[in-house]
Amino acid sequence: MNNSRALLRELCERWEARKGIKVSISTMHRRLEKLKLTTKKTLYAKEQETPRIKKRRFEYRDWVLKIDPHDLVFIDESGINLGMTRLRGRAVRGERLDDSCPRNRGSHISLIGALSLDGLIATMSLPGSVNTEVFFT
Repeated sequence: MNNSRALLRELCERWEARKGIKVSISTMHRRLEKLKLTTKKTLYAKEQETPRIKKRRFEYRDWVLKIDPHDLVFIDESGINLGMTRLRGRAVRGERLDDSCPRNRGSHISLIGALSLDGLIATMSLPGSVNTEVFFT
């Protein structure tokens, strides 16, 4: 495995093996940040390389290019929890941080929006989650 896919723990172990200096995971993380090295998704579906899929992707691209951009509408869904309970906090190292909250931390609201070249053309909010039935309503 090359260094680009190594876990922080593995990088620390390799550093210690090569340099004889033990470093913590957080030190390795800070150093990588300073070098502007970020994590990336490294895998894609092997099927993307097959001639059949390459041909279908080209056909799809060709089809999409024929669509008038003014006819396109993009729909997306997002949700928020109205409880807004924070799950983390700060405390002095070595000291415990305790807090409590109601078991049901607030109701969930789903938002659906439709966007075109003309801007936001439709919105909908509803309690709970979005399922297929709600989406096609």
